[in-house]
Order: sequence, then structure tokens, then C-alpha cells
Amino acid sequence: MDKENQMFENINNLISQEKYQEAIDLLKGNIEQNKSISRSYYCLSEILRLQGKNNESHSNLVDAIQCENVYWEANYKYANYLNNQQKYEDSIKHYDAALSSGVKSFNILTNLSIAQLLSGKHSDAFKSLDEAEKFEANSARIYDLRGAIFMSMNDNDKAISALEKAVTIDPNSSYMFHRLGKCYSNKGDVKQSINMYKKAISLNNQQTIFYVDLGNLLLKIGHTEDALQNYKLAEKINPNDPLILNNIGNCLTNLKESQEALRYYDKAIKIDENYYNAYINKSVILTSMGLYDKALELLDKSLKINDKSSEAYNNMGLTYYGKNEPSKAIEFYEKAIQLDPTLLRAYRNLSVAHFTSGDKNKAAEILFELLKISPNDDEAFRNLVINKGITSNHKIAKHFEDRFISIEEQIKDLPIHEIPQPLKHAQIESGFGLGSLFDIEKNYDKAFDFFKRANDLQRSNINYDIKIEEKLFSQIKSAFNENVLNNQKINGSDSKVPIFVVGMPRSGTSMIEQILASHSNVYGAGELNEIKDIANASLTFLKNNSVDSIGDLTSDERVRFGGEYVKRINNILLKDSSNKAANRIVDKQIYNFIYIGFIKMILPKAKIIHIERNPLDTCLSIYTLKFVGHHAYAYSLKDLGNYYNLYKDMMKHWNDVIPNHILNIKYENVVDQLEKNVRKILEFCDLDFEKECLEFHKTKRYVLTSSALQVKEKLYTSSVDRWKGYERNLEDLKKLVN
Repeated sequence: MDKENQMFENINNLISQEKYQEAIDLLKGNIEQNKSISRSYYCLSEILRLQGKNNESHSNLVDAIQCENVYWEANYKYANYLNNQQKYEDSIKHYDAALSSGVKSFNILTNLSIAQLLSGKHSDAFKSLDEAEKFEANSARIYDLRGAIFMSMNDNDKAISALEKAVTIDPNSSYMFHRLGKCYSNKGDVKQSINMYKKAISLNNQQTIFYVDLGNLLLKIGHTEDALQNYKLAEKINPNDPLILNNIGNCLTNLKESQEALRYYDKAIKIDENYYNAYINKSVILTSMGLYDKALELLDKSLKINDKSSEAYNNMGLTYYGKNEPSKAIEFYEKAIQLDPTLLRAYRNLSVAHFTSGDKNKAAEILFELLKISPNDDEAFRNLVINKGITSNHKIAKHFEDRFISIEEQIKDLPIHEIPQPLKHAQIESGFGLGSLFDIEKNYDKAFDFFKRANDLQRSNINYDIKIEEKLFSQIKSAFNENVLNNQKINGSDSKVPIFVVGMPRSGTSMIEQILASHSNVYGAGELNEIKDIANASLTFLKNNSVDSIGDLTSDERVRFGGEYVKRINNILLKDSSNKAANRIVDKQIYNFIYIGFIKMILPKAKIIHIERNPLDTCLSIYTLKFVGHHAYAYSLKDLGNYYNLYKDMMKHWNDVIPNHILNIKYENVVDQLEKNVRKILEFCDLDFEKECLEFHKTKRYVLTSSALQVKEKLYTSSVDRWKGYERNLEDLKKLVN
């Protein structure tokens, strides 16, 4: 053995005995004496690595390479370091330098292929693996890497073929099964994907990414509770990963557990204040709660972190839309699309914003554009039909009818609760769309078949029990009795600003609001949640927090609650300069019919208008519409009939205990004798007659409701007795509501 090799053997012995300083002194002596400089720097880097001094270690690798560029070990180790730093182009240069020294090995070639894959050089990556195969034939690692390359090329079939060979050779590799799970997920083979993810977890139950990817797939197919369970398992392994906490928040949001979801989003933000997705998702909940300004603050923060986030701009649009500012909403939706032309929901939202502002042509134009990008977008098709931008002979309509029939064939033998959520969602959206299409064309039997299938599928997603509603309505009637509501010794706010319009959905509340909002002194605020929020807040002042003690509210408390409501609606008016002369504000939250007693207590001088429509027309109109928001009773004719009867009974109660306090008006009478009934409404509200109220469809204001387009058109009698076209399908409903 020559002196140099003897010296390095002694150094290696010192390293193995962890006598690092002695070894370092010898190596530095070599460098000072200009002996074996490159090899000495390399050994120094190894010692420093063992000591955990990674930066110094890598610096010595660079010195070794500079002294001897073909020193293969230094180039190989440094290339690995660069790979870990995601500096793939640089790492490729050093792998090539290692190979150019004349040394070829399986590890150098496979690691080189990884760098080539991650830098998008798929062809070179395959060549490196072909070379590596000469050293180790039938290698699981080579098949695994080939699978990864095919995945990167979106060739999932070839990726699966390669990965199946890999796991046959090495059936204990959790990472290979995980990759297989991703491939099957990309292909849409949900069952096989879930199996592969579960196999990966069975081999290694400490990898959070396995649980997260399985959770993501389960969430995508609508199995929210199962997804949540997997995210929670990931959280146990790493409780400080903001992505995991954010995903748990998303599940809780879907499960309507808003407060717990907010807690998880806050935890994610506390761990990483730059995790902008948590700000965006938290804003969704705040928007749904009507806390628009707070939602906008969060979205502003997210955009300061990432001003290229199309999701943040889309949610900005949703929030401004909720604030009754569709012009601003349109601006933000357009920005979202500009940043990400494939963000499909931004197109849908943009179309809805134009639709509710009465620009049906622009709304249709956007939907046609969306269907070019995503030809199977069932929701876009449904919206296009509602917009009356298509007929049954149109090729798009024929495509969706064929698609509906094809999916029905796929799921015909499945129990309704086992139908995969993506297919169920497609059938719900296109079912309502096709039903509306044939309804417009008066092909009522065909329309009803589509409506019924869509409603049945939607109902299967909802846990609804009419008995809960019955108990609540009974409790409210008992609490708000004649004695409580006619106690002259206790008063609320004396404000005359509010006008409430109540009724069932699709009964004409939007029309009444638009008639009133066409008056120079009236502002239409849309559907507000303020009364519900204040009513819930009032319970904290009562014994056992129960509505049964509502009569115990003092005059001061009633005045305070009434004043709080007026303050809130005045703030809405102040933020909208469209009608500066307005001194009356319309709240057309239809479900305020439940809270009429509470309104009477806190705002005794407020006006309440109740509009009623033929029960069969009302229920049919609800049944043929896919609602946004919570209308759980809407997707079954039996549920609809029972809920309608509860509503009628509640309105009878209010009219009995506070007679002459409510203006009851029939939809059909307004359609038949518009001016007579408009005068009646205005007189009841202590407003002078203005002819603009007869031309309410011309009023330039946004109407945030499913009836938006109808109230932008003149009144037609076609909406009266619409139920007769469906009479043979409504026999059970007729018995219920009559």
C-alpha cells in the first residue's frame, strides 16, 4: 500500500472511532502541504456531514470539485445535495461530471434520471434508466422511476403498467403503492385508487402524505366524513402541518360545522401566517355568515401573500356578490379568469352575476365559452337552460341528454346511496337542466321524469326530518301567543324604516320587493339574515336560553334589538349610492315568516307584506329548481307538501294573534290586476303612488335571487296555473296541500 492510501486508511480509522478532530487536523495538514487536496476536501466534507455541519460539508465538496473536476465521488455527493435543493439543472451537470470520470454506477444513473425527470427532460430520463438497467436488470427502482416519468407525462396506463411490475418485485414498498394510488385516481378509477392508498398505509402508517391523498380523493367523491377521518390520522402524526389543518377545515365546512372549521383555519394560520389558502377558505365561511367585510379583510391578506391567486379573486367576487355589489363581483371574477383561464367556477359565477343584473345575453355568452373549455360541465348547461339560451334541438342539449342516459345506464343497478358522488352531481345538475328545457317547450311528462330523478338524487344527499320543523313551529306558536304579542305595556323600536316581504320560495316575494324598490323612497336590500341573527342573540337574555320565555324581554331589550336591526340595514343603504333618497328599506328574507312575532315585538311599526301563491304552483316551482343554500324540504313532493302546510299554519297563527298587522296579498291578483294591487301595497306602506312601480322590470338594480330574470321581464300569466301541465304527477301533492 502506498503512503497516500495508508494515510487515508488511518484517517478513515479515526473517523470510524469518531476521533473527528484528529482526522480534520491531518486533512488540513494535507491541504496546507498541497498533498491529495481534492481527496482531503472530500473527506473533510464527510466528517462535517457526520457532525451535522451541512453547509460547511457542501462547501468542502465544492472545493474538492474545483481542485479536481473529474473527482467522481465529490461530484456525485454534491449532485445529490443539489437534487435535494431542487436545483435540478445544476445537479445534472455534476452527475454528468461524475460519469465523465469513467465511473458508472446504478445509483448515479438512477439519481440522474430523477433530476432529468424533475427538470422535464423525460427522454433523457428514460435513457439514463436504460443505462442503469445494464447494472441491475429487473429492478423495482427502475420500474418505479419509469412509472414516475409516465405519470409526469400524464400517461397513466403506462405508468400503472410499470408500477405494477415494480410492486411485484418489491411488494413491501409503500411509496410505490402510493404512486399507483395517484395513477388510478388520475384515471378516475376511484375504487382501485382507494385500495392502493390503503395498501400503502398498511405498509407504512407514519406517512402523512398517504392519508392526505386518500382524504383528498374521498373528499372529491363526496365522502366527507371518511376524508375527515384520514386527515385526522395525518394530524396525529404531524399536528403542525398547515395543509392538513386546512384540509380538516374544508371537511368541517362541508359538514356545516362552521365554528370548528374556523378553529382549524385559525390553527393553520397561527402555524404559518403566510398559508394563504387558509385565509381564502376561512373567508368562504364568513361570507356564508354574511360577515362580508371580515371576509374581504382575509382575502386582502391572502392577496398580499400571493397576488396571483385566482381562487382569492374568485372569492372576492363571491363576497361582493353577497354584499349586493355584482358590478364589483364581475370585476373580480374577470380577474380570476385572467389569472387562470381554466377556473371553471369563476366562469359560472361571472355568468350568474350578469344574469342577476338582467344581461342574459352576456350570461349566455360566458356559458357558451365555458362549455367550449369544459364540454361536460353539467352546471353550466343547467344555467344556460335557465337563461333560455338553448333549445332541445341544440347540439349541446342533445349532448347532455345522451350523457344523462349514458350515466343512468352506468348506475342503474346501484342503490342510490352507493352512487359515486361525481356521477350523482352530474345527474342532479343535468337533470334539472333537461327538466327545465322540456318544461319551457311544454313537454311536461318528459320534463317531470328529469326533475324527479334530479330531486331524488339530491334528496339522497340530505338528512332531513319534517318532525324537527313541526316541533320548532309548534314551539314558536306557543311562545308568541296573543298575550305576548299584544302587551301594550312593553314596546320595541318605533322605527318605520323596515318593510318585510315574506312567503314561500317562488311565491312572488322578489316581484313585490322589485315593485317597492322601484319607488324613489325605497331601497331593496334583498334577502338579509339580520332578523334571524338578532333573534338568536336575544335567546341569551332569556331563561334557559329558550324561546319559551320570549315574553320576558323588557322594553329596553326590545328597543335595543330593534335599533340594532335598523342600524344594520341603514349601514347596507349607506354603502350603496344607487338610491340616496331612500328612507325605507325592504328585507325580503322569505323565511322571516317564522320570525313575524319577533319582528312585531322589536319593530312594532314595521310593515309586513305576505304574498301567497297557488300552493300547487308554489310547490311545483320549488320542485323544478335546484336551490343554492338551505332548502332541505325542497327535493321531495311529500316533504314539500308537509312544509307548505306548516308555513300555512304559521301564517294563520300570525293573522289570528295580530290581525290587521300583515298585508296578505295573492300573487295571481297582482298578475291579473297590477295597478290595483301596487296601489294597495304602497298605501299599506304609507308611500305615495309612483308609476315607476308599475314598470318594476325596468328598474336598474341587481336582484340576487333565483327569480332574477323573471322580475326583469314584464308580468306574464304563464306562471299562473302552471301546475296543470303536471297534474297527473301531482295527485299526492294535491291531497296534501288541500
